[in-house]
Amino acid sequence: MTQRINSQSYWDGRFATDWDDKQGPQQSRFFSRVAIDNLPAWLFRAIGEQQLSVVDWGCAQGDGTDELATRIEARQLSGVDFSPTAVQQASERHPAIRFVQADWLDRRADTAVPEQWDIVFSSNTLEHFHQPFEVLRALCARARLGLVLVLPYRERDRIEEHHFSFWPESLPARLPNGFRLAWARVVDCRSLPDTHWAGEQIVMVYGAASWLDGRQLMLSDCQVSGDDTAARLRFLERDLTQATHRLQQLEQDNRMQQQALAERTAQLAGLEREHRSQQQALEQMTRDHQASQARLVAVWGSASWRLTKPLRAGKMALTQPRQAAYRALRAVYRGLPGGLQLRLNGLRHRLVRWFRDGASLPLAWSGGPRDPADLSWEDFRQQVLDGAASTHKGIFVQEAAIDWNVPLYQRPQHIAAALGRLGYLVVFRTGPWGGDDVHGFRQVAPNVWLTKRTEVDRIDAMARSFYSTAHMLAPYTLVTPGRRGTLIYEYIDHIDPEISGDPENIRRLVALKDFAFGGGADVVVASARKLYDEAVAAVGPEQRVVLVPNGVDTRHYRDPAHLAAALPRRLLEFRARYSLVVGYFGALAPWLWYEAVAELVRLRPDVGFVFIGPDYYGGARQLVAADNLLYLGPVDYKDLPAHGRQFDLCMIPFKPGEIAQTTSPLKLFEYFALEKPVVVTSDMRECVAFPEVFHGDSAAALSEAIDRAARVKDDEAFRQRLRELADENDWIERARVMAAAFAPSLSLTK
Repeated sequence: MTQRINSQSYWDGRFATDWDDKQGPQQSRFFSRVAIDNLPAWLFRAIGEQQLSVVDWGCAQGDGTDELATRIEARQLSGVDFSPTAVQQASERHPAIRFVQADWLDRRADTAVPEQWDIVFSSNTLEHFHQPFEVLRALCARARLGLVLVLPYRERDRIEEHHFSFWPESLPARLPNGFRLAWARVVDCRSLPDTHWAGEQIVMVYGAASWLDGRQLMLSDCQVSGDDTAARLRFLERDLTQATHRLQQLEQDNRMQQQALAERTAQLAGLEREHRSQQQALEQMTRDHQASQARLVAVWGSASWRLTKPLRAGKMALTQPRQAAYRALRAVYRGLPGGLQLRLNGLRHRLVRWFRDGASLPLAWSGGPRDPADLSWEDFRQQVLDGAASTHKGIFVQEAAIDWNVPLYQRPQHIAAALGRLGYLVVFRTGPWGGDDVHGFRQVAPNVWLTKRTEVDRIDAMARSFYSTAHMLAPYTLVTPGRRGTLIYEYIDHIDPEISGDPENIRRLVALKDFAFGGGADVVVASARKLYDEAVAAVGPEQRVVLVPNGVDTRHYRDPAHLAAALPRRLLEFRARYSLVVGYFGALAPWLWYEAVAELVRLRPDVGFVFIGPDYYGGARQLVAADNLLYLGPVDYKDLPAHGRQFDLCMIPFKPGEIAQTTSPLKLFEYFALEKPVVVTSDMRECVAFPEVFHGDSAAALSEAIDRAARVKDDEAFRQRLRELADENDWIERARVMAAAFAPSLSLTK
């Protein structure tokens, strides 16, 4: 505020500009009405009987003075203000009342005998002064018989124009000119209709002793009170009415809940009876089954059964050739090493579908027609390769490591798609017995082509990535003439029986690692810090080793389409049962800490635990059977974000050891993209490196970590930090780092 509030220029400006806009006239009338309604009746009788003159000091535009005229004759009223603008406007609006422009506080005014009135009325003026009692002296000098004050009372948080607050301790019972207090009433304006003051006002009457004595006042004519008991009573009555209404609502709700509880109790009793009946039936079926099994074992163990086995096999081959072939292939498959079983998983599923559906021989084996979208090698070379020098930054070949079309996308698919988005031509190789069903070259993402064709070996100036988990590759297959290129060894997991499978697989992977670390690879890409340190120690110059942890496709996880995705009924019903749900999606593999998970599920019956992912080496069977644990099996990658949105928290329960210490789980960053707090086991170094990640080294510690994580799950600042971490670890950023390592060695030629 550039002008002093009590200056004439300030108030002239106010009256000429925004006084009406800020409801100044309405406020003046409101405060005068408060005075009229709360002044003693004897005062109005005295003014009328004795024809006393009354002046409204600080009358502004005269609206409050005009309101006084509803109880006092206009000829007895005057209004005084030091603002010429206000007095002119007041005279024009209310010509029946006399208005005077005068500054009673200007000591320089040359007035020998100041004009006086019988009663001086002042409404909501003194609070505008830093020294209001000095102003009060000037008002007393103008009053012959009495002084009426209307003031804001007990104003704690003053508005900008108020400089003083009036309290019981600051208001005198006797004025310097001898006037004594004859009346004081507190008014709580909050309860008044159309109020213009959200607080209290005090209405006070001071009078000369001789005049008051002459009025012969009685006790009923006098009131000095510091509280508005009537308003307080109205507030209490209102609160009582609201509380009574609320109590009635609660009683009604309670009756409805009691009725619902009785119905559910009856339903529960019926379900318990049905459960007992089913349990008895199950026990009888179990006994019957055990008896049948015993009889069957006796038959199988008999000499006649063994002697007639060739005859039965021959009969089945003649009468049921499809079933006989299925049993033979199943026996062969179950005898294969675990790693090879995993590799042939896609082929196994296709065979099972074929035998189950009774279809003709699948085209992948019968040499049937290719998909119309697939390009032949010649078409691919002419349409894509020949123009690569001008349209792409380079050619990147991902050697066979995993099928493209698997339910749970892994690092190879993500890196390939990200490099394609960066402008590289990516060829993603798949095995001949996989489940991708590609017969030529098929575009599966922008700049990404899927193939199992061997002509890829003829491509010049390419970067070729092979994984530390690719047990189907051998060093000699990577360095045959014409296939060299720039070799990139992706060291993504410590070679361990729990990941790599049987001894033969481990032997192959160790040979591949020795080849890469021994100089066979031009670049070594490590997915975790511990793997990176190991590679640097083995390879030597750090410029040949680059750290590229796993990442996340933030676009996929933030796609709003997931909000409307259909979800399994089992998941939705499970979600509804628990106020806190902790979820995991990933492989159900041997490296999970199943013992700690079982103990955690037992410790926290109040928490729902959801596991999503494919079963590796019987991991799903190790999950504890409990009411508060739900296993949904594998979920397609495209549907994974919609499922993950149902979680409150996410977890990665790897068991302590080498795998936990050397793994960069890509699901960590996918959880970040979902903005879910993450709880991991303490051995997971790549995860606990982030201070935002919660961890524990036992079931009890993990339970405490869940409680800590739950406290921030709805914290917007924490969720924003997770969004930032996801952006920093997007696959596109990982691809940039990786490309910088191999790009200098590429030179595309037509």
